[in-house]
Amino acid sequence: MSLLILARHANPEIIDGVHSTRWRLSAEGIVNARKMAKDLVQYAPCQIMSSEERKAQETAEIIAEVTGGAVKTVAGLQEQERSVWPLMSQQAFRARVTEIFRQPTKALYGPESAAAAKTRFVKTVEQLVHRQKDGNLMIVSHGTVMSLFVAAFNMISAEDFWKALGLPAYVVLSLPDFELISSVNVSAN
Repeated sequence: MSLLILARHANPEIIDGVHSTRWRLSAEGIVNARKMAKDLVQYAPCQIMSSEERKAQETAEIIAEVTGGAVKTVAGLQEQERSVWPLMSQQAFRARVTEIFRQPTKALYGPESAAAAKTRFVKTVEQLVHRQKDGNLMIVSHGTVMSLFVAAFNMISAEDFWKALGLPAYVVLSLPDFELISSVNVSAN
């Protein structure tokens, strides 16, 4: 059976005045990405796809160094568009994301609602899976869209899944039905 592995990027270096899409991995993030990469060797991904955001690309590149292969960036795998968010405390950030999950059809903090982000991400992932001939596919992306995707195909709450998802983390899903097999928070190990 082929698998889909969705990985959430490692810890970014948060820089005020720099949009989150351009944040790079922090020193802790690099260590955690290497830890995750060593854990992912067991899945021998044939292809590693990444969001175009820097923190996801850097995480994917570290995974590729350890597992072998090359990284391809793909439009459509990015996080929900939240361009109007200022830098905020972790508590305020969590409160805003919780609100997004609770009002999925409203574009609360930018041009894209959670429902629209989910539709975009599901479509992109399904296209990538369709093109995958055999072997395991890995996608490095972001917490909100990953949670929306996993919840769409499993009987779980996207909000609760997101709250439990660490930085970095990965989930293993069966193909073609995207059934959740396992979820691993790497920083907690």
